[in-house]
Amino acid sequence: MVIISIPKSGTYLCKEILEQAGLKFMNLHIEPNCDQCAYRTGKKGGRSFVTECNLEQLSEMAVPGSFFIGHLPYNDRTKFLEDLMPVIFLKRELRHAWLSMKRYLESGHGTDGGIYAVSDMKSYLNLVAKIAPWVGHSKIVVDIEEMRNPTRALVNKFSLAGAGVTVGQVKNALDSESLTKNDEFTGLSCWNDSLEREFVGCGGLELNELLVGVRR
Repeated sequence: MVIISIPKSGTYLCKEILEQAGLKFMNLHIEPNCDQCAYRTGKKGGRSFVTECNLEQLSEMAVPGSFFIGHLPYNDRTKFLEDLMPVIFLKRELRHAWLSMKRYLESGHGTDGGIYAVSDMKSYLNLVAKIAPWVGHSKIVVDIEEMRNPTRALVNKFSLAGAGVTVGQVKNALDSESLTKNDEFTGLSCWNDSLEREFVGCGGLELNELLVGVRR
């Protein structure tokens, strides 16, 4: 299976959940890169080891009981994935997501410039706009809030993807460490009028409506 996500919507939390359920992460994080895709197999000193490849070839690397992750756009080159394997699409309210990305950038992580260069809200929302259409095409859509507050409904969604996840395993994943520290979720206490004007001007309201069903 493949996890396709809005950046900062719980990608690695979902990874932890699936690993708790016994699935194997293929150590592949795929990213769009012009007419090719790229996968990174690890980091050293803040830099990713990236290899360009054909998406069809990458999909052939998947084996039963395994999964990979990525921030792939929805387009004619990527939509075939749903015919080959379960796709779990992760989403999040975009103000929260941007604040999480902002904190990530300010911590010195960076975003692997050549793969998907994000430096400000506009570039982040431009990236989101390319990925967001998955919400209307993926059979399995999960909001980060569902993973933060697991119920039977979330378990049923993972079951549709062929993952036998339990509520207890989700809670174990929430207690584990991740690249973005699952225990530190971003609130809107530092959101202000200036950020809201920028958000509206960059099309954030329309994207939020597409992703969470509310124009606000």
